[in-house]
Amino acid sequence: MKSLLHAALSRPVVLLAGIVMAGSLAFLLYVAVGVRELSEDLPLEVLERQRALHLTLDDVNGLHRAIHLASDDPNPAALETLGLELARVRARLESISETAQRTSAGQGAARQAMAGASQALHAVLSPVLDDLGRSLESGALGPAPESPESLRVLRALEVRTLAASTSIQTLLARAHGELSASLERELANMERFRRSLLPIMLQILLVGGLFTYYAVRAHKLSVANELGRQRLRDAIEAIPLGFAIYDRDARLVACNERQRSLYPGGRQHMVEGAVFYDLVRMAALSGAVRDADGDPGAWIERRLELSRDPSGSIEIALQDGRIMEVIERRTADGGSVTVINDVSAARAREAELLKIGGELRQKNLILDVAMENMVVGLAMFDADTRLIMCNRRYLELYKLPAELGRPGTSMYDIMLASSRVEGLSEGDTKSAIEHRLNMAASEKDLEDLERLPGGRVIRRIHRPLPGGGSVAVYEDITARAHAERALRAAKEEAEMANRSKSEFLANVSHELRTPLNAIIGFSEIIKAELFGPVTPDQYRVYASDIHDSGRHLLSLINDILDLSKVEAGKFEVADAEIDPREVVAASLRLVRERARERRVQVVNALPPDLPALVADPRAVKQILINLLSNALKFTEESGCVTVEAAVQDDGALEFRVGDTGIGMDPRELNIALAPFGQVDSALNRRYEGSGLGLPLSKRLAELHGGTLEVSSEKGVGTCVTVRFPAGRVRSGPAHGPEPEPEPETRLAEGGGG
Repeated sequence: MKSLLHAALSRPVVLLAGIVMAGSLAFLLYVAVGVRELSEDLPLEVLERQRALHLTLDDVNGLHRAIHLASDDPNPAALETLGLELARVRARLESISETAQRTSAGQGAARQAMAGASQALHAVLSPVLDDLGRSLESGALGPAPESPESLRVLRALEVRTLAASTSIQTLLARAHGELSASLERELANMERFRRSLLPIMLQILLVGGLFTYYAVRAHKLSVANELGRQRLRDAIEAIPLGFAIYDRDARLVACNERQRSLYPGGRQHMVEGAVFYDLVRMAALSGAVRDADGDPGAWIERRLELSRDPSGSIEIALQDGRIMEVIERRTADGGSVTVINDVSAARAREAELLKIGGELRQKNLILDVAMENMVVGLAMFDADTRLIMCNRRYLELYKLPAELGRPGTSMYDIMLASSRVEGLSEGDTKSAIEHRLNMAASEKDLEDLERLPGGRVIRRIHRPLPGGGSVAVYEDITARAHAERALRAAKEEAEMANRSKSEFLANVSHELRTPLNAIIGFSEIIKAELFGPVTPDQYRVYASDIHDSGRHLLSLINDILDLSKVEAGKFEVADAEIDPREVVAASLRLVRERARERRVQVVNALPPDLPALVADPRAVKQILINLLSNALKFTEESGCVTVEAAVQDDGALEFRVGDTGIGMDPRELNIALAPFGQVDSALNRRYEGSGLGLPLSKRLAELHGGTLEVSSEKGVGTCVTVRFPAGRVRSGPAHGPEPEPEPETRLAEGGGG
């Protein structure tokens, strides 16, 4: 609406037509209304003027009566009344005179007649009124109105007033006749004029309507053309490519902003009316066109030649690396249309795609070579279980002909051919095909072994593809399967022998311990000389050596038997709720003599609020004794062994036994954790033992669902951590008597380290 209003205001023809039409109608309406009002108001105005003349006559008669009364009885009151009547007549006469002056300049014959009557009235009456007024003002009727002179003046004025009244009556009668005739003539003329206005108005309306119709039609066509041109400009600007139109004289008619931004010669030259030749020349001379370097003239000629007979597209390389694709077409009127597109990114992508294509071809070649030389078979099937591709090894594994390796072959046909080659029965063939099809339809990773009648074993690994279908790897593991079968048989045989050994050791524990206990007991009696002195003294020394050797052998046999029980599965965990502090104190009491002999300080650093532990008391005590014995054995004189315990964040309870002994490196640590492992394996080694303390403690901890970890550093010391899971730890501190300290071994309580 706003654009239409703007267009309408910008068209003087339409505006002038509207003004003329509106003015003509306004004028005719004004005249018609004026005639109607005049025909209605004129009779009323004439009657009003006649009424004013008659009122003036009445006022003159009233003045005559006042003069007559004053002459009959001259007194001041009568003279005052006479003055008032005189003022009334003067006022009336002045009003009539003013009205006559306003209507004296035309306005019709009736108004002229009325104006003449008013002037005649003024001419007749004014002298009388003037004389009467002067007489009153000069005092002729003065202080003695009854004097003969005053009476004479009054009578004379009375006579003149009467004569003026008579003249006025005659004048009114004559004016009435003239006004009636004039009024009839003017009303008739006005009626004829009013009737003649209708055809004139109709003619003006017809001419004005036709003029306005054609003006509005021309205006609409102009607006439509302007809107069409604006739409065309908007459409050209909306084109994402550079767009330009040239007329038959190769002059620029229109172009969009994209065309100006892509033009290499400078956007300021892309204006309407620019010649195509000049635009090409400025582009060549600007230095922006790479192909125009060295010989701009030759490039200009080639460019103009291509524009004379355009076919296909041309590319223009610019100095900044951009490539412009130009497409030109001729129009029906001999002009041309040019479209320019920046194809730099597209050309770069094409080059990149060519490079990627070459790399892919190379990779595919490498992949094909790799697949054909794989030691395993590979086959890929689509969602319809049709072969996509396979390698030669796949066909060799199933002894299939080459034509079955073509893409599109169904898995059913491949399985059917393989079953025939292997000589499977009809039932086995059906079962094998059904199993393989179900495997191919699975959306999970699957793996199985296919045992062929000839003894071969094929390992199949199935992987589903994201878009449907599957890929499978086939490996001939016949030799491996036979080897695994042999290894499994050997392992079972070794395990059986090991179980037999463990069961034998577990069963002969009584037979081994009984003679050892006798040897230890009798040697202790001889060493202690319970039945009297032993002579010579050398026998007592031998008895002491026999006693020590027996105890050492008994300890070794106990460790072997305990480990054998654990490995044979005959060690049963008898759970009970124990106080960790009591178990540690009992273990320390058993090693106090050894600590005193080796002059090693033992520190009990357990906190007083440890919770109760659910475990086998004998196993926990044996673990701690083994760890303490090892720590004392490998700690030099004046060294220190520390026992700690704490509840971890996850609720587990940990015992830590640390020493300042000789320590171990990683290699020695692995040896120490192995059964019968001896770090010092020489015949003259310094530290005796079976090498079963750590392995046995580790097995006992694992029987409780816990762990045993060792950290050690050569020359610094060793720390062994035994961890019991949170499920074996009770909440709250353990209840029980406070364990007594061992002063002889310098045991320390509390949170010391």
